[in-house]
Amino acid sequence: MDIQPASLDDINCNPEQIFLENDLSGVELSGCDFSYLIIDEANLSSALMFGSNLTGIQIYNSDLSGVDLSNASVGGSLISNSSLSDSNLENVNLSGSMFGGINLSHSNMKNADLRGVDLSGANLDGVILTGSDMRGIDMRGASLVDTNLSETNLTGADLSGANLQDELLDSANLTGTVLYCLNNPVCIT
Repeated sequence: MDIQPASLDDINCNPEQIFLENDLSGVELSGCDFSYLIIDEANLSSALMFGSNLTGIQIYNSDLSGVDLSNASVGGSLISNSSLSDSNLENVNLSGSMFGGINLSHSNMKNADLRGVDLSGANLDGVILTGSDMRGIDMRGASLVDTNLSETNLTGADLSGANLQDELLDSANLTGTVLYCLNNPVCIT
């Protein structure tokens, strides 16, 4: 199958698009249905995608820094080798998603649904996660320097080898949370 990149003229919230090497920076894509799309090497920095459906999306090698995904549904997705730094992910549903080589630093993830998410090795430095549901999350070896986990539910989470330097955990539920080798990711390899 010969996959052709979609152009901005072709978007129109079409869920059948496959985006390859597109510059969609700053584009208004709010409320669209992009479920089960494949996006590779795209620039979506500062795109407005709040309230969109990105369920099951696959994103590779892309720049989503500064994107607004607030109130979006991104559950069951795969995002790899991409940046979502400085993004608005407030009230986003990411449950059951897998992230590899992801940078979420300095993002707003207040009240996010992160149940069962794989964020192992992710950069979560300076992220605001206040009030998020993080039950069963995998954050082994993740960097969480200056991250705010106040009032989060970390029941059954795995934080083995995570860097929790200057972490805020006020009123967090840590029932059954694995805290082995904190601040030493070398010991979990």
